Amino acid sequence: MKIQTKTPRSALATLLTLIFAGLLGALSVNTAHGQIYASLADVSKKVVEYSLSGTQLSPSLVSPVTNPYGLAVNSTTLFVADFGASKIGSFDIASSTYTAGFISLGAQPYGVAVSGNALYVSLSNGSILKYDATTHVQDSGFTATVGNAFFMALDGLGNLYIANKAGNAVG
Repeated sequence: MKIQTKTPRSALATLLTLIFAGLLGALSVNTAHGQIYASLADVSKKVVEYSLSGTQLSPSLVSPVTNPYGLAVNSTTLFVADFGASKIGSFDIASSTYTAGFISLGAQPYGVAVSGNALYVSLSNGSILKYDATTHVQDSGFTATVGNAFFMALDGLGNLYIANKAGNAVG
């Protein structure tokens, strides 16, 4: 008699499937807490959470959210760019509470990036805005415009990388 075992699908395999199908909005990894967050903007309009080992921890982490695009996480908070609502929401990792739309924007947000207290937001009009990640106050001294800024990431040195959708470039 042959015994068949079914291996659970890993988070990586699931996420790669979503990427290739064009259904994944964004990914953010919190290595300190062992979590992977994924926004399913075009499918079910939710944010899901996986462990680094591939176990789905939450099928719908944040609510309400109308169209989650960009995600960014620091040690305490997951930031969600809610494209449909033109707002930024935050999920407190310790208390598992979501605050929808704590920053209202004049345009739809595509991406978010966070490092320390610096929270960057890319908008559909090409603007890049900077906020204090704790107080949510906009840094009026920071201005940037990048054609069609889409997703963003910060490296360990604080360098901001922006994916320019119109120019098919990262810089």
